[in-house]
Amino acid sequence: MSKEEANKIAAAIVKKEIEKNTCQNITCRHLKSKHIAHLKQCLVDTCPCSKFVKKEKSD
Repeated sequence: MSKEEANKIAAAIVKKEIEKNTCQNITCRHLKSKHIAHLKQCLVDTCPCSKFVKKEKSD
């Protein structure tokens, strides 16, 4: 495996983890850590999000 291939794989994993930990509500898009109890209302004052929306699994 070349260095370039390894970097592509690593970048794909990082992107997937960021997406997994980002609220999928189109008006929010804040990280899980910005939500109360990682599931409820967003802590960002100007954000209308009331629930962390998980990314749907695509098999």
